[in-house]
Amino acid sequence: MSTPVARAAILHMLPAYLGEAGLRPDAVFSAGGMSAAETQAGTVVYRAQIAAVLEAAARALGQAHVGLSLGRSAIPARLGKAGLALASGRSIAECLDAHARQMPAMQTHIRLGLRMESGEAVWAQNFHGEPAGTSRILCEGAAAFHLQFIRSLVGSDWSPARVVFPHALRGRRADYEDYFGAPVVFGEGEESRLVFGTDVLRRRVVVPPSVAGEDGPQTPERELMAFRLREERLLQTLRALVTARLAEGPVTLTASARVLGVAQRTLQRRLDEAGITFEAIVDDIRKDLAMERMRDGTATVTEVAMSLGYSDSAHFIRAFRRWTGMTPSAWRDLEP
Repeated sequence: MSTPVARAAILHMLPAYLGEAGLRPDAVFSAGGMSAAETQAGTVVYRAQIAAVLEAAARALGQAHVGLSLGRSAIPARLGKAGLALASGRSIAECLDAHARQMPAMQTHIRLGLRMESGEAVWAQNFHGEPAGTSRILCEGAAAFHLQFIRSLVGSDWSPARVVFPHALRGRRADYEDYFGAPVVFGEGEESRLVFGTDVLRRRVVVPPSVAGEDGPQTPERELMAFRLREERLLQTLRALVTARLAEGPVTLTASARVLGVAQRTLQRRLDEAGITFEAIVDDIRKDLAMERMRDGTATVTEVAMSLGYSDSAHFIRAFRRWTGMTPSAWRDLEP
């Protein structure tokens, strides 16, 4: 089965949001093997990388519901064809249908659409092709984005009848119900749903400039379907992942493959093709960071060892001897 991919532009609002909170965007993006600049360049990445960045952002900000804030501040015109399609209809129904038709140009492995059930309108979205819950924050952000779009056309006081998410609740339910202005159900079904009265769909619309925009990054659907990390990019991505996670403890091939959304054997095969082992990548990064931090002189040997994921300083000292032929302290004393 193919791996879900998406345009990094989905996260176009995140760098500024992190900066306003006093955080370094690239420090958060590195958790997904990405850089903040990729959100502006229209880069295609594995969707699991986007999910990893969002989870890292939620932890750094202490906001389990960060997807709501990001969805609210998203700019449709920055989302390429799928975003621009929201300005293409004469009614809300036509705008949403056009948006759904263009979604394959923004990400794969997603079912999105409008349907009628028991006299109510249901705007449903299903992320598939990855373990359940992987795209939790992306799912919530998308629902917040679509809510904001409808409110921009019919009034800020509009709310759906109810909202349903397939994943379990994290954080406070009140944060979600305050945002949507409606009951919010978690852990039901396999898709997220905004449920509301059908009268809204017939509303004639004049799309505001904030939705229409003038341009946006365009990524052909075929580029997404053919996406495969090139060797250079793969190694760059793995280095970013390892560097970001070293302080948390041992970094494994299994965990790295999970962030990329690919099978462990697939990642292993790609590394074999590149003529390098995962262990060599980790060792090389530890060596570079160890010398940088020992040269800086502000941290003790034990502190450097812990920051590089070693269980104790003895293991770090043995590794440093292997790299340089001397202990960290002796090496630092010789540095100018």
